[in-house]
Amino acid sequence: MSRSLYWKITSPVLLIALVGTLSVSLAAPYLLEWFVTQTAVDNAQQQAATFRNIRNYYSEQVVAKVTGSGGFNVMADHQLSAEGVPVPATFLIEMVDYDKPQELVMTDLISPYPFKNRIERKMDEYQKRAWKAVQANPDEFYVELLEQDGKMMVRAAQADRLNAPACVACHNNHPTSLKRDWKLGDVRGLLEVSTVVDGWLERGVWISRTLSGVTLLAFALVMLVNFRVARQVSEPLNRISGSLRSLSRGEDRGLSPEDYQYQEVESLADAFNGFSEKERERKQLAHKVEMLAYTDPLTQLANRTGFQQELDKRMSESAERQALVRIWLVDVDHFRDINDTLGYEVGDKVLGLLAEALQRTLPADTLLARLGEDEFGVLLDVAADTAEWSGLEYMAEQVQQAVSEHLQVAGRTLKLTASVGAACSSHDAENGQELILQANIALHQAKALGRNRAVIHSPELSAAVTQRVELVHDMHNGLELGEFVPFYQPQFDLQTGALIGAEALMRWQRKDGSLMPPGMFIPVAEQSSLIVPMGAQIMENACRDCQAWQAEGLEGIRVAVNVSSVQFADDDLVALTRAVLEKTGLQPALLELEVTESGLLAEVDEVIASLQKLHELGIELALDDFGTGYSSLSYLKTLPVDRLKIDREFVRDLLNSSDDQAILRMIVELGKQLNLKILAEGVEEAEQLALLKASGCQEVQGFYYAKPLPLNEFIEYAKNYSVAETTV
Repeated sequence: MSRSLYWKITSPVLLIALVGTLSVSLAAPYLLEWFVTQTAVDNAQQQAATFRNIRNYYSEQVVAKVTGSGGFNVMADHQLSAEGVPVPATFLIEMVDYDKPQELVMTDLISPYPFKNRIERKMDEYQKRAWKAVQANPDEFYVELLEQDGKMMVRAAQADRLNAPACVACHNNHPTSLKRDWKLGDVRGLLEVSTVVDGWLERGVWISRTLSGVTLLAFALVMLVNFRVARQVSEPLNRISGSLRSLSRGEDRGLSPEDYQYQEVESLADAFNGFSEKERERKQLAHKVEMLAYTDPLTQLANRTGFQQELDKRMSESAERQALVRIWLVDVDHFRDINDTLGYEVGDKVLGLLAEALQRTLPADTLLARLGEDEFGVLLDVAADTAEWSGLEYMAEQVQQAVSEHLQVAGRTLKLTASVGAACSSHDAENGQELILQANIALHQAKALGRNRAVIHSPELSAAVTQRVELVHDMHNGLELGEFVPFYQPQFDLQTGALIGAEALMRWQRKDGSLMPPGMFIPVAEQSSLIVPMGAQIMENACRDCQAWQAEGLEGIRVAVNVSSVQFADDDLVALTRAVLEKTGLQPALLELEVTESGLLAEVDEVIASLQKLHELGIELALDDFGTGYSSLSYLKTLPVDRLKIDREFVRDLLNSSDDQAILRMIVELGKQLNLKILAEGVEEAEQLALLKASGCQEVQGFYYAKPLPLNEFIEYAKNYSVAETTV
């Protein structure tokens, strides 16, 4: 849950103030007690040291001299004799007891082993505790802060040791001593210093209260400043956030100029005003963009987006309005030729004139849109009870007539034609996109039938497209499953009859063993570019199979692989061939690539460069279906090919056509002049074979020898092949 920035700023200071004050209040008594106790202990240490020094001085300077004169005796009860001098301990006790009630600092010397004359001096409870403590640690003071006789005092006691041999002798030999086995360093008693600390505590309490008051006052001042700063920050932020909310609702409410206290807040306000200005500009631009988004700037018709939006709207309301939605897609035939020959400026003028002509032809309630460079869309509603095709053909004819009007542009008279595809929402189209798809299918069919015609969509057209899509999908799956395999048709040396090679022909062998005829899938594969991965797979399999039959004793028999025009246009053909040879280990001389004339007609220079790179790999190149193209002879001398393959169309009627025989002789002679081998395919009869041999053709293949065979059958055929059986 979000919190107010005002409290976010002030609450930490308030919390710190409360915690600080509480901490001072709670800690002050303990600190005061510690301070008073520590001070009293320091005084006690000094006092104890002083008394020890006095006792030592008395023992060394007074007692020694007095007793040395012989007139006095050192005794504990010196009051009983005029010649008695007090022993050092008695002297010290009597000195500290002198005028004790008037002292704030009092000293006492007491022992659990008193002489007889001090037998009445008993240890109080504190002294008993102190005696136990100093027994355990004689070098430390035992300290307590306690109340006694209505006064607070610090009592500190330390061990009183026998630190001189004379003291040990005195205590061991004294007639009233309770203990006679004293040793040097033994703890004889306690030296206690008691300090009355009432005055100290009172002054400490006054100081503590004063500090607490000063602390509270300081915190109050800090809080006051903090509250003021927080207000100066939060209130402008609230105004800015309120303006932002208004702006989000579309209300253009800027901030009025104010004297802000802080540069950061002023900068934020300036940034908001700048953003608000940009937002106004954005809305104006968005309005322009929206107009552009739905309008074609050239013809001022609706564009594809506007057409799609209106179509979707009418489709969603068609059931409620009890209406059918119909559309026509109009594609101007060969319009690109106008742009290429007359220029784009003329093309734009033609499009403008076409738009005007169509608008004059169509009913007033029709939506006309420009969907692409040379494509228009027509949208019209009709009553739901209208016959399904009623008016569709008539409207298509009207549209074609409008397009075919003579147009005068740039001093030229143009007569155009159009292909039209029509669709109606009665064909189960659930939305505008599906209806456009149906019209597109009809338009493509009109183009396929030769253009300049109109086609109305039917379920059968969609079924054909669906079948093609499913075929492409199945081909994708077949490619992943490795269903496309090479079958091999043997090739022979016509002069010697020797088996010299095999052409790898692509076959689609389903997992159930059925074969799909090549004519049903290869054209679709080339249109969908699937022929590229399929051809790569066939090339690798063919090279691997060729390597396999070399190991079976069929050395020197090459394999020929077809390369489609789509594959040849692919930039990776050279790299693919090199990679396949390296992967399979096949000798390059055993691989031949067959390229059709149609695949060589695009960029001759690039074609020659690619063929040269392939030839440099060490493989052979063959020109397949020779003679069926249009410009073979013009560039044949520049192509690095090794073999020409005569198309089966020439071989089929060779026996009955003198023209085909003449073409055959010409091709054979051309091959001799260019040092090229000639291979005829499609040989099915012995008479054809004899005629080919007589003409000088070197190599042949066809059903006369064998149909295309799977690998195992081809190897078996090659092993059992006898030259004598097929020699003509």
